[in-house]
Amino acid sequence: MKTKLLLILFLSLYTATFAQFKDDEECVSKELSDRELQKLPWYGNNEFLYKYLAEKGYYNETKNNILYRVPIKFWIYRKKNKTGGVNELGIKRLMNDLNYYNISNKTGIVYYVSGIKYINKDKRSKLGYYVEAPMLTIFRKSKGCINVHITDMLRKRKLRRRTNIRGTYNTVTKAVILQSEQSKTSLTHEIGHYFGLLHPHRNYKKRKGKQEAVSRTRKFKGLIKSELICETNGDALCDTHAEPKLSKYVSSNCTFTGANLKDKWGDNYKSSVNNIMSYPAYRKCRTTFTKGQIAVMLYTASRNKNKCAWSTNCKKGKAYKRQYNFDVYEPDNTMKMASMISLNNQQYHTFHKIYKGKNKKETDKDIDWLKFKLNSTNKDKIVITTDDGKFAKSNIEMFLYDQNGNLITQSKAGSSTKVTMRASNLVRGWYYIKVNKTNKIASPNIADYKIIVTIKK
Repeated sequence: MKTKLLLILFLSLYTATFAQFKDDEECVSKELSDRELQKLPWYGNNEFLYKYLAEKGYYNETKNNILYRVPIKFWIYRKKNKTGGVNELGIKRLMNDLNYYNISNKTGIVYYVSGIKYINKDKRSKLGYYVEAPMLTIFRKSKGCINVHITDMLRKRKLRRRTNIRGTYNTVTKAVILQSEQSKTSLTHEIGHYFGLLHPHRNYKKRKGKQEAVSRTRKFKGLIKSELICETNGDALCDTHAEPKLSKYVSSNCTFTGANLKDKWGDNYKSSVNNIMSYPAYRKCRTTFTKGQIAVMLYTASRNKNKCAWSTNCKKGKAYKRQYNFDVYEPDNTMKMASMISLNNQQYHTFHKIYKGKNKKETDKDIDWLKFKLNSTNKDKIVITTDDGKFAKSNIEMFLYDQNGNLITQSKAGSSTKVTMRASNLVRGWYYIKVNKTNKIASPNIADYKIIVTIKK
């Protein structure tokens, strides 16, 4: 019986994976079928999405428009000698980019690292797309978060041809898989698929019944259909442009070069090149989500089984206790991930519980690392001070290290958020501060503090 179930699972994975390659050879995330798309509440009625945003208070500028804080678990595949893959600094860059594009577009969703797992096996540093990668994402996953798998190479073999894939979202295992070398928007793009977004060029090579029209006011003619074409064809969103696959039609200065291309109705394409779900050859061009896309992501998040644990507004039972408030400098739990603090510039930081997944003990061991640079050739004296934040007070202790990881000094065991640490005779170079919280904070309260580094003459 078990063998039969595994065979069925394997066949479903293989079929879904092959379909993804057949549709696309860059992102290779499987698109929804027409039947699946027709079940969505905004199909033929985009007004649903804008009403949804209004109902959620998205347009209320007096409120914090962060509606979901979503954890990400990283699975890093590298060689047995621990080379390859992505290191902690690379993960921090990925997270910084992911949050930058979501915050700058006001999607209402931000992300934090719930854990990092390294798999040190030579044969796993290169993953086959059809079987190996999907199977690994079945057995290596944590509940309650988005699982992101990163390998040095994601390979597709088809007959005698081999192709390297930038990344994909697997619709069966609900996992993101990326190559270690990718663009700044690759993770944002794939997580867009996780939250229900389609490629704007979906069905661009198909007939009139499926291709999206350039005109935003063009409707179907006939007795059966009367909807706007842009609300049903393509990605079914009218505020994204109808477009061909842009990989051949965007210049290095992010200008659309396919204006001579026409849709099935004879209208010239007037495509934007900056949508994060598009395929411009120059990925630097991708910068934006539309309001329709934002609404799709928020609606999809609201239907996720982890919605209450992720929501900033849910106040129900255990899910409420698993809310995690984090600052913009996360992830910064290790020396390699230290966030930079400028001298004489106060920063705001939070301590949050670290999510370990369903039925696993949560820890209250969030640690913050910061770094600053001294440029003076003189031997400097510095003072590092923490002060109260906006939420629960916590007992703080600090440690100061040089760039080689040697401990220089530490503060006295703190009995409050207000702690001072001094050091003298510091020469030019980088220095690292570790900030610990020594007491437990009852969930769902968040401990926070302000910190500043000053030079004393």
